[in-house]
Amino acid sequence: TDDVSILALAAARKEAADAEERRLLTQAVLTKLAYVHLASQNPVQTLCACQELLQSESVLSAEYRYVTRMYAAEALCWQDRCEEAAEMLVALVDNIDEHLTEEERGGHP
Repeated sequence: TDDVSILALAAARKEAADAEERRLLTQAVLTKLAYVHLASQNPVQTLCACQELLQSESVLSAEYRYVTRMYAAEALCWQDRCEEAAEMLVALVDNIDEHLTEEERGGHP
């Protein structure tokens, strides 16, 4: 039974690692898709990609959170939805320390 437990544990770890890899890949693809739509001057599709990313914002890396909100804010501005764009940016300003390196913070962690 120890061998079965070891195999089950290994399978569970592999499954968790695969799920994490899929999550990270999905984030990367959606972020790049949002960029392509933004560069193509398609704010509606940009927002769709950004909104999908922001649905799981709690597990986004700080970098993806920052870029996603910036892309979304720009797309909202293109649609004359400036107040919503400002709200997107306020969330960034409120959590700016997440996006700064130690050097940018003045050497303070």
